[in-house]
Amino acid sequence: MVMAHGTVEEYYRMPRIYAYDEYDPCVAHAERHASPDDAAYCVGRTVIKPDQESSLWRQIELFTNDTKRHFRHDHLDRGFCVHRCRQLLESLDNETAESLFVDKFDIPFPYIIRSDAFSDATDDQLRYGKLINICQNYALRKRYNLSAYTEIEYCIRPAQPAPMDGLDVSFLVVTALILALVIASTWYDYRTKNPQGDEHYKKDLPCRSKFPVEEEKDGSFFQQTQHL
Repeated sequence: MVMAHGTVEEYYRMPRIYAYDEYDPCVAHAERHASPDDAAYCVGRTVIKPDQESSLWRQIELFTNDTKRHFRHDHLDRGFCVHRCRQLLESLDNETAESLFVDKFDIPFPYIIRSDAFSDATDDQLRYGKLINICQNYALRKRYNLSAYTEIEYCIRPAQPAPMDGLDVSFLVVTALILALVIASTWYDYRTKNPQGDEHYKKDLPCRSKFPVEEEKDGSFFQQTQHL
């Protein structure tokens, strides 16, 4: 089959535009075997570095330049399991790892969303950027003999318990006070009712017995003033 720029076979020689590591197995395995920092999954953007000596690059460039009919094949979306990349890096000697790293070069098109669109994006780039760059270049060189610059767009991690803040502490204190008040009230009610039964609710308060005397005194005084 012939396409606008080459055959289907030539098309599938190019790297896939979208490729992602499996998220669930990545996180599950990392939680058991990786350090807490490496229990992460990062999405990054890869830009293939031009190499006119590569026939595959020239094919990619040909497809990419036909913007009316094709997506950019030099701009790739990737999802990386950080723990997998860490294991790969640990299997390489320092010289090989350094040779796989590609610094950022001049990229004449928007290739990534601004880092301030995602929380912790800048920190994640500092923490994992070089690791992801080497990890991606290992795959590209091994299969396509190409190099690329990769930058992290954002990373996600398994849900972690949120640290307690002032509002959490205040809520716990108020709840504890209410609970203590309920317990104290229940205990007092039990101690009051226990020797007297339920009848104590029907009895007057001790000071109530004074009220009729006060009323009688007031009435006598009122009658005396009338006689006067």
